[in-house]
Amino acid sequence: MKFSWFILSALVAQALALETEANVKSDHSAADVFVEPDHDHFSLTEEKESETESDEDPEDTDDAFDEEPGSSEEVEPSNKRLKVHLEKLSDHFESEKFFLSLKSHHENMLDSRNGYKVTLRDLGGHSAYAGVISVGKPQQKFKVIFDTGSSNLWIPSVECKSSMCRMHHQFDHKKSKDFSLVGASMGVKFGTGRIWGHLARDTVSLGHENHQIKVKQQTFGMIEREQGMVFHTNRFDGILGLSFSALSMYKAPVLFDNIAKQHLLQHQMFSFYYSPSNKRSMVEFGTPSKKHYRGKIKWVDVSKPMYWQLKLKDIKVGKRHLKLCPDGDCKLVVDTGTHMFTTPSTHMQTILSAIGHGCDGEDLTFVVEDSQGTHEFTVEPKYYMTKFGGECRPGFMALDVPQPRGPLFIAGNLFMQKYLTVYSHHPKQVGFAVAK
Repeated sequence: MKFSWFILSALVAQALALETEANVKSDHSAADVFVEPDHDHFSLTEEKESETESDEDPEDTDDAFDEEPGSSEEVEPSNKRLKVHLEKLSDHFESEKFFLSLKSHHENMLDSRNGYKVTLRDLGGHSAYAGVISVGKPQQKFKVIFDTGSSNLWIPSVECKSSMCRMHHQFDHKKSKDFSLVGASMGVKFGTGRIWGHLARDTVSLGHENHQIKVKQQTFGMIEREQGMVFHTNRFDGILGLSFSALSMYKAPVLFDNIAKQHLLQHQMFSFYYSPSNKRSMVEFGTPSKKHYRGKIKWVDVSKPMYWQLKLKDIKVGKRHLKLCPDGDCKLVVDTGTHMFTTPSTHMQTILSAIGHGCDGEDLTFVVEDSQGTHEFTVEPKYYMTKFGGECRPGFMALDVPQPRGPLFIAGNLFMQKYLTVYSHHPKQVGFAVAK
């Protein structure tokens, strides 16, 4: 099970320094997940686009996340877009072993032209992104990583009494009118520790308190006990997976499946926009705002609906084909939870030798293929090179995902600094457009 094969799954932080990230990734790729019955014990949009819309939001409050949870007015389902603005992390966190930098000052606000949003302050760095969701009625807020590389929602419970658990916002099931226990316990074991808890159902809300998408009866994991270093950060509370149900750890509809089932959006898609400047980054549910990209969206069929996985034909450096996929059938995963590019270890040296280590180099092109033909997506050195102490290094790391899910190549947030990415459930495709 991927929790996570490559990233911040089950509340585990990602290592970003080149020297430490590969170790953390490989350490977490061996995660074991178990879910077992436990009936005896519970310890506990789309709106017409405005051509003149502004980048600024009409309401800004620095302390929105610090407000006490409270009930909000119920509203009818809407076909408008839901936007969840994302927060970039500071450059200095890239030198830490664990990626602990998802602290955010949250704002919940409504832009009447764009639909629904949750905005976050920009901390810089382009390294990872987090947003705010609410669980329960009245609502309890949590800072979560929006992750296209996993499929489940996990948040800490008040039943977890450790000091590391208490560093986070914790869900109190007794305060929620919509809460119900699924009746199964769950556990996750990985390199830095282990977590235990129960599966539950409640209302999950995304957007401004008074204008939200409310996903009813959403199954999620409540973390009640931990061991090791799983919670050794207060920068984020949980993880919200946005991949397909085939990757889910339990047999219950994942969040976006419930959004579709409950007819909360007109168009069953969401997109990620990572701002290159001080503008807000966001995940947007519904069709993406045209102000965030140039030209047309190029759509590519998902080769297997588990990850957001595409068929990779080859990688080019400049005009040279590296011939990494002799059968033309490698797997490329588009993953918002991974910072860097990853490659199977057998190809790492080939790629590094081709691109070199200087700040100036040749363009890198991913050649993908589907029923429509061949598509090429090029990233320049400014996107795939990273700087450490003034020195440019390739933003690649080796990661071996065993069969049948692997081997995999991953395009992470570095790739998405150039491209807005769109994830469509009907049909199952990933769209790419050059981000503004």
